[in-house]
Amino acid sequence: KTWRDERAQSQWRLYERVREQLREGASCLTVAEAIGVAPALHMTLFRPADGANASLRGIVRSHDRPPRICDLLPALRELHRLHLPELTPFGAQDEINVLRRWLGALHEIAPRAARAMNPLVDRAARRAESLESGPRCTIHRDFHPHQVVPAPGGWTLFDLDTLAAGSPCLDLGNLFAHACLEGARRGRSTSSLWSEQPRIGEAYRACGGAADPAELDFYSATSLIRVGAVHALRTATRRATPLLWALARRILNRPATQTRHRGVHRPKGG
Repeated sequence: KTWRDERAQSQWRLYERVREQLREGASCLTVAEAIGVAPALHMTLFRPADGANASLRGIVRSHDRPPRICDLLPALRELHRLHLPELTPFGAQDEINVLRRWLGALHEIAPRAARAMNPLVDRAARRAESLESGPRCTIHRDFHPHQVVPAPGGWTLFDLDTLAAGSPCLDLGNLFAHACLEGARRGRSTSSLWSEQPRIGEAYRACGGAADPAELDFYSATSLIRVGAVHALRTATRRATPLLWALARRILNRPATQTRHRGVHRPKGG
């Protein structure tokens, strides 16, 4: 990590607090261990973690089966349970601001893509204005399978740079968007990917989390828009962008639900 000065110290302390809380909770999740600083290189060094990352190439099954991205949800739920009151809040308007920064970049680099993205951002911004804020928790903000590697009894997570206090649905939406990106690369259609989004919320609630459908819709759409913007600038994956944006448009066209799942989901009969 190219951290320096006070940022290096604060991030080091954050990693240590996260590691300690996860260890005390006997969690299925751990984080990379910071082991030193190289001041001349402005770098913080981490202990190597064995294992390949949890690439969706190995997690998404064949076209006729549901994806196994839900395998990662217990680890994500453990992250969301962390108590880190010093984290900066990150809400729906912050997410819109991120989209507008990407839109500005595309205007400069890829104007045609920017013209396609602009109405999606406007529609997401209108949805943000009416979105009710649910319970906040520790969120990663960039959680996807390339951020984790298998570890004994669970997973090791990298890259805590974007930790914030916000909706768990942001992480769920980001995970869904990356599943759609991999699905697009494998030739799946928007129709085949469409049904996967609500399953993520259901599986997360089965892990004991709270996933409000309205927030899950919003953050799924914004994540699809954002990931589409990123890959519009990448030669190898730019063909996925229209599919991702088509999915985002379909979600935003769906009437906003007012249903809110509060508290902890409990199985029937429990």
